[in-house]
Amino acid sequence: MSWVQAAEYKALIGGILYRNVPQPVVCDGKPLISLARNTESGHLAVSIEVVQQDRSAIASVVNNTVTLHNTADYLILRGLNRTAVVHAKSGRIWCDLKCTPDNDDYELSASCLLFSKAGYPIALHPNRSKFGTVNENKPPNISFLTLTTALGSTAIAIGLTNSPLYLLGIAIENFRAGIEITHSKEDESN
Repeated sequence: MSWVQAAEYKALIGGILYRNVPQPVVCDGKPLISLARNTESGHLAVSIEVVQQDRSAIASVVNNTVTLHNTADYLILRGLNRTAVVHAKSGRIWCDLKCTPDNDDYELSASCLLFSKAGYPIALHPNRSKFGTVNENKPPNISFLTLTTALGSTAIAIGLTNSPLYLLGIAIENFRAGIEITHSKEDESN
């Protein structure tokens, strides 16, 4: 199969509806999520590295194919057009991928709990996204907003520097990057 970067697409990633955003989430200059389209079938695919806070790899998702790195603690559960990476003892879902949802609003749905190389938490829940925090019970910082610009823009929709953000019901369209995070281990002492 041949894959190319998806130029035009609709994907629900962590509750954020992304349309035509080449880099949905970028942390410290590195895209954490990428989307590709199969040139033969036209299917949309996601690639994500699922990493724990201690930076140990749990799984890799490359063009919707999940490879488990920690088989002692995690399982892959598969269903019809759906794959999940689950912690064996707790049942916590670390990654859930729906490849062909029965929905005209988006072509692919992905949710995932991951950490950047600097340990910055990113919780991409099925209906909300949290950056810089995982389990607080505060209300969303921003909810029910669509950010849009012209197709092919080089702008970013939301930039974060060493700060948390909780988003609910957001759509981001046509930006170069959806969420761009600047965070590194050295910044934590400031």
